[in-house]
Amino acid sequence: MPGRLHRRRRRISKKMEVGTRSCCHFQLRPFSPGAAPQGLQISGSVDRRPGTLLVTYIMAGDLERIVLPDPALSVSRRHELWRRTCFEVFFGIPGQTAYWEGNFSPSGDWNLYRFNDYRQGMAEEQRSDRPSCRAVTTGGSRLELSCSMDIHDLCSDSEVLAAGIACVVLETSGRVSYWAVDHCGARPDFHDRRSFLIQLTATDTSQDVMM
Repeated sequence: MPGRLHRRRRRISKKMEVGTRSCCHFQLRPFSPGAAPQGLQISGSVDRRPGTLLVTYIMAGDLERIVLPDPALSVSRRHELWRRTCFEVFFGIPGQTAYWEGNFSPSGDWNLYRFNDYRQGMAEEQRSDRPSCRAVTTGGSRLELSCSMDIHDLCSDSEVLAAGIACVVLETSGRVSYWAVDHCGARPDFHDRRSFLIQLTATDTSQDVMM
Protein backbone atom coordinates (compact mmCIF):
# COMPACT_ATOMS: atom_id res chain seq x y z
CA MET A 1 0.00 0.00 0.00
CA PRO A 2 2.69 2.64 0.79
CA GLY A 3 4.15 2.28 -2.71
CA ARG A 4 0.71 2.59 -4.33
CA LEU A 5 -0.08 5.73 -2.36
CA HIS A 6 3.27 7.22 -3.31
CA ARG A 7 2.59 6.62 -7.00
CA ARG A 8 -0.85 8.16 -6.64
CA ARG A 9 0.62 11.32 -5.11
CA ARG A 10 2.93 11.66 -8.10
CA ARG A 11 0.03 11.34 -10.54
CA ILE A 12 -2.16 13.95 -8.82
CA SER A 13 -0.90 17.28 -7.62
CA LYS A 14 -3.63 19.58 -6.40
CA LYS A 15 -3.07 23.23 -5.69
CA MET A 16 -5.76 25.36 -4.14
CA GLU A 17 -5.25 28.71 -5.81
CA VAL A 18 -6.01 32.20 -4.58
CA GLY A 19 -9.44 33.53 -5.56
CA THR A 20 -12.58 31.30 -5.61
CA ARG A 21 -11.20 28.48 -7.76
CA SER A 22 -9.29 25.25 -7.44
CA CYS A 23 -7.03 23.54 -9.94
CA CYS A 24 -5.54 20.07 -10.24
CA HIS A 25 -2.98 18.85 -12.76
CA PHE A 26 -3.23 15.23 -13.82
CA GLN A 27 -1.35 12.55 -15.75
CA LEU A 28 -3.37 9.68 -17.23
CA ARG A 29 -2.08 6.15 -17.57
CA PRO A 30 -3.40 3.25 -19.67
CA PHE A 31 -5.09 0.28 -18.05
CA SER A 32 -2.80 -2.07 -19.98
CA PRO A 33 0.51 -0.32 -20.82
CA GLY A 34 1.44 -3.04 -23.29
CA ALA A 35 -1.78 -2.44 -25.24
CA ALA A 36 -1.35 1.34 -25.55
CA PRO A 37 0.45 3.38 -28.23
CA GLN A 38 4.15 3.49 -27.43
CA GLY A 39 5.33 6.91 -26.27
CA LEU A 40 1.84 8.41 -26.02
CA GLN A 41 1.26 10.71 -23.05
CA ILE A 42 -2.01 12.26 -21.87
CA SER A 43 -1.98 14.97 -19.23
CA GLY A 44 -3.80 18.18 -18.41
CA SER A 45 -5.65 20.06 -15.72
CA VAL A 46 -9.11 20.45 -14.25
CA ASP A 47 -10.06 23.85 -12.91
CA ARG A 48 -13.20 24.62 -10.93
CA ARG A 49 -14.48 28.15 -10.75
CA PRO A 50 -17.85 29.38 -9.46
CA GLY A 51 -20.48 27.75 -11.67
CA THR A 52 -17.90 26.40 -14.10
CA LEU A 53 -15.74 23.31 -14.61
CA LEU A 54 -12.87 23.69 -17.08
CA VAL A 55 -10.94 20.62 -18.23
CA THR A 56 -7.87 20.77 -20.46
CA TYR A 57 -6.41 17.63 -22.03
CA ILE A 58 -3.01 17.41 -23.71
CA MET A 59 -2.22 14.38 -25.86
CA ALA A 60 1.39 14.14 -27.00
CA GLY A 61 3.12 11.54 -29.14
CA ASP A 62 2.78 10.04 -32.62
CA LEU A 63 -0.76 11.22 -33.35
CA GLU A 64 -0.60 9.82 -36.88
CA ARG A 65 -1.38 6.47 -35.28
CA ILE A 66 -4.44 7.82 -33.44
CA VAL A 67 -7.94 8.17 -34.91
CA LEU A 68 -8.78 11.83 -34.33
CA PRO A 69 -12.17 12.88 -35.75
CA ASP A 70 -12.03 15.91 -38.05
CA PRO A 71 -13.56 19.16 -36.77
CA ALA A 72 -17.34 19.00 -37.13
CA LEU A 73 -18.95 21.46 -39.55
CA SER A 74 -21.80 21.78 -37.07
CA VAL A 75 -20.95 20.89 -33.47
CA SER A 76 -23.71 18.91 -31.81
CA ARG A 77 -24.64 16.70 -28.90
CA ARG A 78 -23.99 13.07 -29.86
CA HIS A 79 -24.16 9.62 -28.31
CA GLU A 80 -21.40 7.00 -28.25
CA LEU A 81 -18.53 9.42 -28.80
CA TRP A 82 -16.39 6.90 -26.89
CA ARG A 83 -16.46 4.55 -29.89
CA ARG A 84 -13.64 6.69 -31.26
CA THR A 85 -10.98 8.75 -29.49
CA CYS A 86 -12.84 10.60 -26.77
CA PHE A 87 -11.87 12.66 -23.71
CA GLU A 88 -14.02 12.23 -20.61
CA VAL A 89 -14.67 13.65 -17.16
CA PHE A 90 -16.74 12.12 -14.37
CA PHE A 91 -17.81 14.07 -11.31
CA GLY A 92 -20.16 13.82 -8.36
CA ILE A 93 -20.78 15.09 -4.86
CA PRO A 94 -19.18 12.87 -2.20
CA GLY A 95 -21.80 10.99 -0.20
CA GLN A 96 -24.39 11.15 -3.00
CA THR A 97 -25.00 8.32 -5.46
CA ALA A 98 -25.75 10.55 -8.47
CA TYR A 99 -22.92 11.64 -10.76
CA TRP A 100 -22.23 13.08 -14.22
CA GLU A 101 -20.23 11.97 -17.25
CA GLY A 102 -18.95 14.45 -19.84
CA ASN A 103 -17.77 13.24 -23.26
CA PHE A 104 -15.72 15.48 -25.56
CA SER A 105 -14.59 14.59 -29.05
CA PRO A 106 -11.67 16.30 -30.83
CA SER A 107 -14.31 17.06 -33.50
CA GLY A 108 -16.06 19.43 -31.07
CA ASP A 109 -19.07 17.15 -30.57
CA TRP A 110 -20.01 16.51 -26.95
CA ASN A 111 -22.47 15.08 -24.46
CA LEU A 112 -23.19 15.30 -20.74
CA TYR A 113 -25.04 12.52 -18.94
CA ARG A 114 -26.44 12.16 -15.44
CA PHE A 115 -26.63 8.86 -13.57
CA ASN A 116 -28.77 8.19 -10.48
CA ASP A 117 -26.33 5.56 -9.24
CA TYR A 118 -23.54 3.34 -10.56
CA ARG A 119 -24.37 2.97 -14.29
CA GLN A 120 -28.08 3.39 -13.51
CA GLY A 121 -30.64 5.92 -14.72
CA MET A 122 -28.49 7.31 -17.51
CA ALA A 123 -30.03 10.42 -19.09
CA GLU A 124 -28.79 13.46 -20.97
CA GLU A 125 -28.32 16.34 -18.55
CA GLN A 126 -30.53 19.19 -19.76
CA ARG A 127 -29.66 21.71 -17.05
CA SER A 128 -26.28 22.57 -18.55
CA ASP A 129 -25.66 24.60 -21.70
CA ARG A 130 -23.45 23.32 -24.50
CA PRO A 131 -19.84 23.40 -23.30
CA SER A 132 -17.35 25.71 -24.93
CA CYS A 133 -14.65 23.48 -26.44
CA ARG A 134 -11.52 24.36 -28.38
CA ALA A 135 -9.09 21.89 -29.95
CA VAL A 136 -5.63 22.86 -31.20
CA THR A 137 -3.35 20.40 -33.01
CA THR A 138 0.36 21.11 -33.39
CA GLY A 139 1.87 19.14 -36.23
CA GLY A 140 1.27 15.46 -35.77
CA SER A 141 2.57 15.29 -32.24
CA ARG A 142 0.36 17.36 -29.93
CA LEU A 143 -3.36 17.90 -29.39
CA GLU A 144 -4.77 20.24 -26.77
CA LEU A 145 -8.50 20.18 -26.05
CA SER A 146 -10.07 22.58 -23.56
CA CYS A 147 -13.73 22.34 -22.54
CA SER A 148 -15.59 24.68 -20.22
CA MET A 149 -18.85 23.39 -18.71
CA ASP A 150 -21.62 25.32 -17.01
CA ILE A 151 -22.37 23.44 -13.77
CA HIS A 152 -24.22 26.27 -12.02
CA ASP A 153 -27.51 24.34 -11.92
CA LEU A 154 -25.90 20.98 -11.13
CA CYS A 155 -24.32 21.72 -7.78
CA SER A 156 -23.70 24.52 -5.33
CA ASP A 157 -20.34 26.28 -5.29
CA SER A 158 -20.15 25.40 -1.61
CA GLU A 159 -20.21 21.66 -2.35
CA VAL A 160 -17.01 19.74 -2.95
CA LEU A 161 -16.84 17.77 -6.20
CA ALA A 162 -15.02 14.46 -6.62
CA ALA A 163 -13.82 14.03 -10.20
CA GLY A 164 -12.27 11.38 -12.37
CA ILE A 165 -10.52 12.13 -15.67
CA ALA A 166 -10.36 9.58 -18.47
CA CYS A 167 -9.75 9.06 -22.17
CA VAL A 168 -10.52 6.39 -24.75
CA VAL A 169 -7.86 6.13 -27.47
CA LEU A 170 -8.61 4.45 -30.81
CA GLU A 171 -5.62 3.65 -33.01
CA THR A 172 -5.71 3.43 -36.80
CA SER A 173 -5.05 -0.31 -36.38
CA GLY A 174 -8.36 -0.62 -34.54
CA ARG A 175 -6.77 -1.21 -31.14
CA VAL A 176 -8.40 0.62 -28.21
CA SER A 177 -6.78 1.66 -24.93
CA TYR A 178 -8.40 3.08 -21.80
CA TRP A 179 -6.70 5.83 -19.82
CA ALA A 180 -7.42 7.27 -16.38
CA VAL A 181 -5.70 8.88 -13.40
CA ASP A 182 -6.00 5.50 -11.68
CA HIS A 183 -7.65 2.15 -12.40
CA CYS A 184 -9.17 0.68 -9.25
CA GLY A 185 -10.71 -2.54 -10.54
CA ALA A 186 -9.90 -5.70 -12.45
CA ARG A 187 -11.04 -4.09 -15.71
CA PRO A 188 -11.27 -0.54 -17.06
CA ASP A 189 -14.24 1.18 -15.42
CA PHE A 190 -14.41 4.96 -15.48
CA HIS A 191 -17.69 4.84 -13.51
CA ASP A 192 -16.03 3.33 -10.45
CA ARG A 193 -16.39 6.02 -7.78
CA ARG A 194 -13.10 4.88 -6.25
CA SER A 195 -11.41 6.46 -9.28
CA PHE A 196 -12.98 9.88 -8.61
CA LEU A 197 -9.74 10.88 -6.91
CA ILE A 198 -9.64 14.60 -7.59
CA GLN A 199 -11.35 16.77 -4.97
CA LEU A 200 -12.38 20.21 -6.18
CA THR A 201 -13.92 23.18 -4.41
CA ALA A 202 -15.00 26.52 -5.82
CA THR A 203 -13.97 28.42 -2.70
CA ASP A 204 -10.47 29.43 -1.63
CA THR A 205 -9.04 27.47 1.31
CA SER A 206 -5.68 29.28 1.26
CA GLN A 207 -3.67 26.08 1.44
CA ASP A 208 -1.73 23.66 -0.75
CA VAL A 209 -2.81 20.04 -0.83
CA MET A 210 -0.99 17.01 -2.25
CA MET A 211 -2.90 13.81 -3.08
